[in-house]
Amino acid sequence: MIPAEDTAAEPDLRSYLNVLNRRKWVVALVTVLCVAAALGFSLLQSNKYTATAEVLLQPPGSSNALNASSSGGLSLTPTDLQTAIQIMTSAPIQAAVTKKLGSPAPTVAVTEVGQTNVVDISYTDPSPSRAARVANDYGQAYVTYEQTQLVDNMLAAASQIQTRINSLNQQISSLEASGSSPSSPQVQDLLTQEASFRDQLAQLQVNTALANGGAQVVTPAIAPSSPSSPKPKRDAAIAVAVGLILGVGIAFLLEYLDDTVRHQDDLRRLVPDLPVLVAVPNVGDWKNAKTAYLVTRQAPKSPASEAYRSLRTSLQFMAMDKPMRLLQVTSPLPGEGKTTTLANLAVMMAETGDRVLVVCCDLRRPRLYQFFGLENQVGLTTVLLGQATLDQAIQPVPDLPNLSVLAPGVVPPNPSELLVSDRTAELFQELGRRFDRVLIDSAPVLPVTDASVLSGRVDGTLLVTRAGKTSRHSVTRALDNLAQVRAPVVGLVLNGESAESGYGYSYRYAYYGRGGAAEGNGSAGPRLPSPVSTPQSFD
Repeated sequence: MIPAEDTAAEPDLRSYLNVLNRRKWVVALVTVLCVAAALGFSLLQSNKYTATAEVLLQPPGSSNALNASSSGGLSLTPTDLQTAIQIMTSAPIQAAVTKKLGSPAPTVAVTEVGQTNVVDISYTDPSPSRAARVANDYGQAYVTYEQTQLVDNMLAAASQIQTRINSLNQQISSLEASGSSPSSPQVQDLLTQEASFRDQLAQLQVNTALANGGAQVVTPAIAPSSPSSPKPKRDAAIAVAVGLILGVGIAFLLEYLDDTVRHQDDLRRLVPDLPVLVAVPNVGDWKNAKTAYLVTRQAPKSPASEAYRSLRTSLQFMAMDKPMRLLQVTSPLPGEGKTTTLANLAVMMAETGDRVLVVCCDLRRPRLYQFFGLENQVGLTTVLLGQATLDQAIQPVPDLPNLSVLAPGVVPPNPSELLVSDRTAELFQELGRRFDRVLIDSAPVLPVTDASVLSGRVDGTLLVTRAGKTSRHSVTRALDNLAQVRAPVVGLVLNGESAESGYGYSYRYAYYGRGGAAEGNGSAGPRLPSPVSTPQSFD
């Protein structure tokens, strides 16, 4: 059977939340690193203080800054405002500030305040007093510059008016010298013009005396008492936001690049033509993966035991349509739990009264016999080489009268050649006649050909995978290899599906009687496994 191509399900909110749940430590780590970096940078910086002076600009047509605030319809255009801001940082203003400070004028920030005629002149310096002084010097230098410009313009206008008055006086003197009467219309007209110009000159002189320029410092800068930077709390808050965004992005990137099978839906989408018979949760009591542990014997009421019970029931139903006396259990690669699955499945099958034999055909890294506390002095290879009879090699399991084990025996240098021999085929036929169920533990599919060789001698092959370790690519490759030899693959098992995947199940209604069989419905029906968060390793 060639597996179908992987088809991605339509993502929804739950799938996104599941990704964040699985990758929450990535998000947390990135956020912590961002906050630590921000705090470290802030704490290494020296304190700086920002002082601000507010300057009120005079709208055109106002004689002074005070009239600007009460001029009603008079206001600055955006162009006037930007021009004033540009002048505040121009060379003449900087020269004036340099003269006051006795050192080169630093650069200040000039910004408009909302939709008003007020601008802020801000300067940041390690010294609070210097920050205030520079801001005020810039503001005062601009006010002085504008006042000087205004006075110069008024004086120029007054000079022009005075010149016109002098010209009128000369014309009047010429008329009087020519004999014209002072009351003549021509002289009176010139006198009227002179009087008007004198009034204008007088008003201009008054305005010049009252003028204070085109701007006024309304709020002088004061030395700040607290630094404007650094601000660790603000920086930390920003770092948290940035870290969360960056962490979520990295989490989804890792999820996209992750090729491993995480939950049952991954396998179903990857291989829609094969059933996922069960998802076995992690075993919390199994701390040392190097030690063989039978959860079905040590904790028969645990979620993992119920999962193996469910697997047994699924296989029993499948055997109703097709004989499945010899079942091979393998995996794509080592470490995915095939031997553990076979050992616990054997216990569950033996509890139903079937005569069950487990055969260790993994002649590369055999350890099946260790799960039952048996020896490996005599086994499969011993029988195949004619050094012992089958009865001498088969070992009964203590406390489980229906379960026996055929250990691997001495590991040969050429396991594949030994397993493909006619003697092996005859041995399997004999085992099938003697026992109701023969469970065969074989080497992984991808590293060696042992499983492919044995698949032609069994009624079914069960492929075991492990969540978070088995890659989609290895599953498809293993099934391709088995399909090439027409292996009868009956289904898949997923080990180690954790609650973090978001697809966990719970055995809330498992009642056990004698032998650990589920009571209440008269049968050992399938139960859905409930993951345990403690990590577990598989053989």
